[in-house]
Amino acid sequence: MNCLNVKLFPLIYPAVIEVEDGNETFSAVNNCLIRSSDKTLVMGCNNSIIPEDGSVEIIGACAFNFAQDLTKMNPNPLVLPNTIKEIRYRAFAVYAENDIHIIVPESVEKIGLMAFMMKSGTKKCTVTFLGSPELETGVFGTKAEANDTDYEIYKTMPDCIYTLPNELLVRAHANSGVIDYCKKYGIPYTLI
Repeated sequence: MNCLNVKLFPLIYPAVIEVEDGNETFSAVNNCLIRSSDKTLVMGCNNSIIPEDGSVEIIGACAFNFAQDLTKMNPNPLVLPNTIKEIRYRAFAVYAENDIHIIVPESVEKIGLMAFMMKSGTKKCTVTFLGSPELETGVFGTKAEANDTDYEIYKTMPDCIYTLPNELLVRAHANSGVIDYCKKYGIPYTLI
């Protein structure tokens, strides 16, 4: 059976992600919907725990892009498993009611547009990079980044969606390309 039959309770704010037995395309592990063929976490919810068993290598586009509180997903800090290699478009474009700290492991090689765009209402977001992944322009959703990207949809978003510099702190090693990126776009950073 290759069709997707996912139960979301309730539909808008899923609390449970299940896949019908025998589905060869998708699996549900720890309330994460995973596409088996490319090890992509397609969708998560507030109580998801990203598997650390190697079944997930990609956090897919909009995987956690719901009107949900990221701080309820896992304890703070939210440590991504060291099996993750890529974080795609708007993977964590959510808000955090409380301060949130996300730790990106050294295994991550590439991070896409608006992957860590914290929406209005987020108090403070700290993203710590243990490696030096390639960052597509617009990773954090700031106005400065928007001026330097060709994505029209990014440029036309209302101001209230963009991360404000005082709500975001990036931490990375001195030799990481992440620091150069932060300097270019005026994003506050500290060295670890």
